[in-house]
Parts: sequence; C-alpha cells; structure tokens
Amino acid sequence: MSNAKETLQKAKKEDNFYCDRKYVRTACGTAYNGILLALDAYLTLKDVELPKKKRR
Repeated sequence: MSNAKETLQKAKKEDNFYCDRKYVRTACGTAYNGILLALDAYLTLKDVELPKKKRR
C-alpha cells in the first residue's frame, strides 16, 4: 500500500482531482495486488484451503 501511495504522490492535483491518469491507474493496480497478497496470507494463517489456480 505504501508503494501505491508513493506512486499517487507523483501525480499532479488540481481542485482535489488527479490530472495524470497513468499514475492513478498504476497506484490502483499496485494497491489491488497488495490487497490480494494480504488476503492470501490471512487466509493461509486461518487454515482456509485456497482453490488451485487454473492454468491457461
């Protein structure tokens, strides 16, 4: 999450809105991946069996 926050700080702000779409999209993707990793770790600690990943 801190990586996403750092990325978002690079974007310019005007009237409480971010101007550069690139940084916002990158920050959102980074935050999403961080949440997935945290959820995976939490479920592993709670001994929840995770479904096997499908191969493409």
